[in-house]
Amino acid sequence: MQHTESVYQASLCVEVLTDKPAVCRTAESLASELSLELLSDLSDVDCRFILGVGETGLSLRDLTQPNVKPLLFSSLKERSRHHGIDLLARSIGSKNQNIIDATAGFGHDSFHMLSLGKHVTSIERSPIVAAMLADSVRRLITSRLARSMKLVCADSKQWLTQHESSEVIYLDPMFPDRNNRSALAGKEVRMLRALVGDDLDAISLFNIARSTASRRVVVKRPVWAEPLDPNCSMSYKGKTIRYDVYLTAL
Repeated sequence: MQHTESVYQASLCVEVLTDKPAVCRTAESLASELSLELLSDLSDVDCRFILGVGETGLSLRDLTQPNVKPLLFSSLKERSRHHGIDLLARSIGSKNQNIIDATAGFGHDSFHMLSLGKHVTSIERSPIVAAMLADSVRRLITSRLARSMKLVCADSKQWLTQHESSEVIYLDPMFPDRNNRSALAGKEVRMLRALVGDDLDAISLFNIARSTASRRVVVKRPVWAEPLDPNCSMSYKGKTIRYDVYLTAL
């Protein structure tokens, strides 16, 4: 696995914390890499998020939600290997092997695509989220799968125009709010939205992806949302999620 090619300054709303002597050096290195303050306790906190460094991995705590446990990935969700009912697999296409996940987030869809035997480049522009993703890769997937994954911390719009593209570019922009119900979203989604925003540049990223992908662009949307572009080639619709496929002819 290749690690961060970072361009974004880490958000000042996050600080690093550890109280475990065994991982102090790891915490120091991470804080330095992300240009964040390193704390040894919570007595002098001046931030919203705590990036915790523990013996079991990285965790993320939202101090505005004191009753919510820190986010710590301890396992990967099992995905169906039956491609006939695997909407993501069908939308990508069985013959396409090289995928760019241009909005990687915490990596669930990247891991899914890895489990399908794909070579995946996962791009995440938030250094905090990218650090969580790199930690999950290190702890939770085999070295064989990790060799098929490249993790990049960068702005996908810039990266796609400066590097060789891929057969498929996969986009999962932040879902739009529906009737102001974002407060009811899951812990991961709330944290991700707070750290990376609402992906207001989703259309411009889509246009760049469509001009660079050699075979197709796949966009994940909630079933109730409008497509990023109405002229999609096909859609694969589940109960809550839809994958819009845009074929390219490069």
